[in-house]
Amino acid sequence: MRIALVGRMDEREVHIHKMLNSLVKRGYDCLFVGWNRFAEPWQPAEPQWERRVWHQPAGMGMVTTKYFLAFRKFIERALESHPVELAIGVNEEVVYLMKSWRGRLFSSLLLDTRDELDRRVGNAGRLVQGMLCHVASRARDAADTILSSDPRRREGYRPSHRKKTLIVPNYPTDCGAPLWQRMPEGEFRIFAGGALSKERGLEFLLAAAEAAGVAIRSAGRLMDEYARDIFCRHPLVNYLGCLTPEKAMEQLADCHASVAFYAPGPAINRLASPNKVYDALCVGRPILVSDETEIADWVERNGVGHRIRYGDVAGLAARLGNLRAKQAELPGFARRARELFLRGYSWESQEPVLYSAIDSVVG
Repeated sequence: MRIALVGRMDEREVHIHKMLNSLVKRGYDCLFVGWNRFAEPWQPAEPQWERRVWHQPAGMGMVTTKYFLAFRKFIERALESHPVELAIGVNEEVVYLMKSWRGRLFSSLLLDTRDELDRRVGNAGRLVQGMLCHVASRARDAADTILSSDPRRREGYRPSHRKKTLIVPNYPTDCGAPLWQRMPEGEFRIFAGGALSKERGLEFLLAAAEAAGVAIRSAGRLMDEYARDIFCRHPLVNYLGCLTPEKAMEQLADCHASVAFYAPGPAINRLASPNKVYDALCVGRPILVSDETEIADWVERNGVGHRIRYGDVAGLAARLGNLRAKQAELPGFARRARELFLRGYSWESQEPVLYSAIDSVVG
């Protein structure tokens, strides 16, 4: 069977990378249709899937909306050239673009929602929020099946949408023993990865790192001017660029702790179920997470990190100093974290849910 995976990023986005590898592993013939919205050209080393990526530098957020009709045309041309049986759209806006092609370019449609469109914008006006809710709802109507990363997110859907939603959490591919058993050497340092922006705590993190005298190693996409012009150029920050998921995990394992901060405004931030938390669990490193997020309860309950009130520079600096003073305890922490990870927090443990969703849609 031929499957198209369509998203607004390229394969460096962790979830897209995992999905494609899982689909290929099961023997599906895969077409990936994506959008590189940033200025740098990029090609995967040895893709195992057919690849069509639109290169249109457009930044992030609402500024991308003016390109959506052109992106829709790009998707349509790709699917006309490569007919598929099933199309998987990552997030509601992509499925909304594709829904009218059912029966012509594909038979079945699956919505893989990582960041719900109607929860992404904080303090939006009534008109904008109404438009986002409309698009999200129509996309969920159109999907045969919906994949969501967290049951708490599913609870916000309409009853008709909840009935066809399966939970596939943001767990990482298992890095294996050689990586998590390798302890970092040299100066104490923390890792900041993923989507890098002021809204995701960079200013707050940098102020605390300055106060504590702690180095930061970073990799990921620079999402705003603060990330590009201030954060990645700071003397305390060693920014390594936008790496593949495997390379990013190696850098995380070579640090003493990781961070996952989200400004508490948008609902999507409070409901965040970030890769970063489970990535840190996978390699056995403590995670520092925003106190306002719901995932902070899980982190605290399982003793795998610390919750910090967003914007509390003094509190974060003190916690960094404490972790640095207790570096000798890291090997023991890593063993306990890995024991928890192996109880069912790997992406491999969730692949059967993905496969069953596909089987039920095309069965």
